[in-house]
Amino acid sequence: MRDVEGRLHAGPFMRHMHRALGVALALVVLVVGSSGCTDDTRPAGPRIVAPPDGGGSSDASVACSGVDLTSDFANCGACGNACSAGEVCSASRCTAGGCPTGTTECGGSCVDTDTSATHCGACGNACGAGSSCVAGECACSGALERCGNTCVDTSSDEAHCGACGTVCGAGERCSAGSCVACGADVSFATDVQPIFTASCVGSCHGGARPSSDLDLTEGRAYAELVGVASTCTDRRPLVVPRDPDGSALYQKLVGTACSGQRMPIGRDELSTAQIATVRDWICGGARDD
Repeated sequence: MRDVEGRLHAGPFMRHMHRALGVALALVVLVVGSSGCTDDTRPAGPRIVAPPDGGGSSDASVACSGVDLTSDFANCGACGNACSAGEVCSASRCTAGGCPTGTTECGGSCVDTDTSATHCGACGNACGAGSSCVAGECACSGALERCGNTCVDTSSDEAHCGACGTVCGAGERCSAGSCVACGADVSFATDVQPIFTASCVGSCHGGARPSSDLDLTEGRAYAELVGVASTCTDRRPLVVPRDPDGSALYQKLVGTACSGQRMPIGRDELSTAQIATVRDWICGGARDD
């Protein structure tokens, strides 16, 4: 009997809910149908693309992945917000009216080719690292010189020594814009390691706790030196192949690097010939042979 009563009470209630739901759905259809806007049509004129759900920035002064939000077709006004086909991005807005005077359309983006680092002077002409676009031409900062699309220091660049395209030969390095010979051909295992073993390992750079964590024992020294940051404040590498003057190790041997005492500490200074051997090894490319 109780089960029958439950069904009797539930019947009218459910019919009432169905009628209410039908009315609500009809109102939704009416509102959508009267808006005049569907997926295929939208009001004409510029539009600001809304940031996607869960992220995005609408601040045009904030670049994402190095792009300009004010003009980037794929990130117009906000990261990840792309304009539609036939539109361009201008002043953070997607518009079908074309680019304004003074800008050029490059792949849907309205850019100033006089200053754009990615479209300098023409669409697709990107300036290299260390350069900027000035009056439609890629220009290098400071003492750097433009060689192709790259800014280089011709006073020390071995591929552009003194001038673009001047390449130093084997056994040479670029110093003050000139290719200079490195001196004798030096072997690390035969010529350099014995110097470290005799003058550095026993006093500071060996054992369980080597000074400055620099272990110069045989079999470990090379990996501890080449391309490894020093303890200098500027963290300059201990050995920069082909650049003795930029190598903290060589500077420390002649007494000019960082601070403290000249290497080796607690031992006699290396002879001029020994220092020259280390210098020639670095200058010749710091080979592991």
